[in-house]
Amino acid sequence: MWYELARAMEKRRKIERQAGWVVLGGGVAVLAFWALFFTGVVDAGPEAGVLHEFEMAFPVADAAFTLMLFAAAITLFRGRPAGTFYLVAAGAMSLYLGILDLTFYGRQGLYYPFSGSGLFELVVNAACVGGGAYALRRGWRLWQETTRVGTADTSTVSEAAIERGAEPVEPTAPKRARRLEVA
Repeated sequence: MWYELARAMEKRRKIERQAGWVVLGGGVAVLAFWALFFTGVVDAGPEAGVLHEFEMAFPVADAAFTLMLFAAAITLFRGRPAGTFYLVAAGAMSLYLGILDLTFYGRQGLYYPFSGSGLFELVVNAACVGGGAYALRRGWRLWQETTRVGTADTSTVSEAAIERGAEPVEPTAPKRARRLEVA
């Protein structure tokens, strides 16, 4: 049991580190996109155009999304329980924003015929949908690992003790409280 618990915790930390790097990369990518957009490198058409107006609806949502990505990365790297929550929240946001973009661009006919900007947007949108699906899958996997580790008796085992290779301590039964008898 002790060996299985240590392996499960090691597996969880590996998943957390991998997911942490992915969401950190996603947060940097979102920041890079907006830096390119506001400097004019990414062309969103004329300012009065529907595409430009659509893109201008996203900075606040993407800012919240980026904060969630960075919160997920930080908590996952630190091995905090909140990391799974932030990861799933960021994954759901990414999936939603990606599907919203795909729907808009598809309805506007901006993907076909292929052009440089259309292909760029398709890659960005696919990354949002794929990244969201990845984050939700990793979040589910972390939840499974947590529940598997949680089913073992970890009341006398700390994560630090497992990492040091400490021997397990057998739990002792609580002493029964004496009943006061009233005569």
